[in-house]
Amino acid sequence: MFWLDFNLSLADEFEVERQVRYIQSSTDLNELRHIATELLRFSSMQAHVSHQLVAQVAEAECAAGCPVTAEHEAWAAELIAQRASSCDR
Repeated sequence: MFWLDFNLSLADEFEVERQVRYIQSSTDLNELRHIATELLRFSSMQAHVSHQLVAQVAEAECAAGCPVTAEHEAWAAELIAQRASSCDR
């Protein structure tokens, strides 16, 4: 995904580091379990939504007549395989 920016802003990096340090310094096992559970739920939902959004962008690019590269074809094959495996569950 050459058009996605995976770099956090400096402010976001500091916020993440603040939260990481809070978690690392915590001794409350119940709180850590709660944080881990919520992070897993959030991460799963975010991955699900991100997957849908990227697929919609790809479909829009195809509809707009953007050229299909080998990278696009490989990515599309991976998406199709993922969808097939998720339907098998």
